[in-house]
Parts: sequence; C-alpha cells; structure tokens
Amino acid sequence: MSLSAMAAGAMTVVRQCAAVSPGEHVLILTDDGMPRAVPDALAFAAASLGGVPVVVVMPRRQRPGQEPPPLVADAMKRAQVILAPTSVSVFHTQASRAAAACGARMLALSECREETLVRGGIQADFRARAEVAARLAGQLRGEVLELSTPAGTRLRSCIGGRTAVANTGLAHRPGERSGLPTIEAYVAPLEGTTEGVVVVDASGGTIGLVPVPVVIQIREGRAVEFGGGPQARTVEGLVAQVGHRDAAMLSEVGIGLNPRAEVVGRIIEDEGTYGTCHVALGSNSHFGGRVEVPFHLDLVMWRPDVSVDGRVLMRRGRLVEEAQA
Repeated sequence: MSLSAMAAGAMTVVRQCAAVSPGEHVLILTDDGMPRAVPDALAFAAASLGGVPVVVVMPRRQRPGQEPPPLVADAMKRAQVILAPTSVSVFHTQASRAAAACGARMLALSECREETLVRGGIQADFRARAEVAARLAGQLRGEVLELSTPAGTRLRSCIGGRTAVANTGLAHRPGERSGLPTIEAYVAPLEGTTEGVVVVDASGGTIGLVPVPVVIQIREGRAVEFGGGPQARTVEGLVAQVGHRDAAMLSEVGIGLNPRAEVVGRIIEDEGTYGTCHVALGSNSHFGGRVEVPFHLDLVMWRPDVSVDGRVLMRRGRLVEEAQA
C-alpha cells in the first residue's frame, strides 16, 4: 500500500491524537513483524508538522505485555512523543510507564496494519467521543459489576469503588498514554472476586478473529479452564508461558466506544469497537489493580449487557443513554 493512501490517517495520529509540535522528539517504536510502511507513514507525518521522528525497530515480542529490550526502554524515556505500531502490545509494560513518568506521551497502535491508517476506527471524531468515554468511566464506579452476552458470557466482579479509565485515543499532555484507534472505558476488578464464564466470540490479542468461541471458566478471579477450538489452546499456552499464576487473573473489563471501528482481527481496533466489550488476563497495576506480570491479553465479545450495582449502562452493545437519545 502506498504511503499516500495512509497519509490522512497518519496525520490524524500525529496532529489530532498526539498533537505533535515543531521540534518535538518523536520515537516511532515498531518491530520486525510489522509492515515497514506503517512507521514510515507516521514518520513522514510527524516530520511534516516539524517534529523530529526516529524509527526504532526491535525484535517482535513473544506475547503482549512483554518488556522491550533495555536499550529500547531507555530510548522511550528520552522521547517526548512515542508512537508504537508493534505486532503485540507494549502498552502494558514497565517501560511504557517509566517513559510516561519521564514526561513522554504515548499512543499504542498494537497490531496496526496499513489499512488501520486508511479506514475504520481511525476516521472517528476522537475529541467528541472522548466526552462519551469520560462519562462512561464515571458511571463504571460502584461495588458490583455484572456482564453478560448473548453468546453465553456471565460474569460478576467486585470493583470496590475503583476508578475506571477513559481511553480516548488522545495523548496531548506529558505522561498521557492511550491506545489508538480504540476508544473505550475500562476498570480493574478487585483481584480474586470475579466469578463466571467468558465466551470470546469476536477476537483476541495475538489470536485475531475467533471462528470458534473460546470459553474460559473464571473462579476466584482466575481463568481455570479453557475450552473451544485451537485458539483456546493458544490462549491457555500464552498464559502458561508467563510462568506466574497471576497471568490467569481476570484483570480488566472494558467497553468499546468507537462507532467507526470494526472487528477485523487487530486488537487495538477490535477492543474499541462500539457494540463490543472485552476482558483481559494479566497485568493491571497501572490502572488501579494489583497484578504485576509481563503479560496482558485482551479478549473481545459481542453485544454485551453491562450493569453496576443494578444500574444498566449498556444493553446488547448499545449505551442506554445513547439508545434513549
């Protein structure tokens, strides 16, 4: 795909979402599993705004949340802006948090492909939907969250008043981090409290689209049984590979809010698609939880019903407040 075809989307990333200013040092972090045209398009866009882009290519990580090499982590701390089109997510890493603590603002474009910068979620009005995400994050506060889907997901989690996060796709201030083109609101359940079953019928990080639902039994907060097709074995293997029991902890419940996004098998767009919800296994210490492991796997489901303390927030994938408007 030509760079010109990606130009508008790349400009959305650097101008609207990252607000790159002249003279800012922009680290474009990618890996050897990504199409080179994506970081090139972002570099050209950043340079056109007067930024100083540097593309860093690292070896592809084995699983989402795995730390980048130390040399890369050091470079991240020296950047003012980080754009991360990588094969697997580096958003949930200590390196990402350390860079933010040093003042870098970051946009993760995990599993991004050329078409991600051409159509779909990248065409959203991120500023307008930021208000929706912030409002829903405020509503995801209470004691008990309940989630169900037509495919069979049934979960009950204690959230204990934890503060939910609005992922807006925008990173304008020092230390801000967001995914892109996802727009979502998410919360970290209290560890060990989630009970029920997750039926993943849309997609998942690293596994892509799910033709045969992945069924995960959750007991005392952890995934204890995986069923379904070959992708269920892949998910189970990824969890086991970490070598820590908390890799199986259900650590996040999130709701997609981007009306232009589609479920295409790339997690950074799929998890933000309006009409879906997702859960994650693994780390959550950087958004209010207590799980610290080098792993974070998002799993996406269609048409959720979501309530907090009996207040219905979403019904069959539509926000109640928008359905009533």
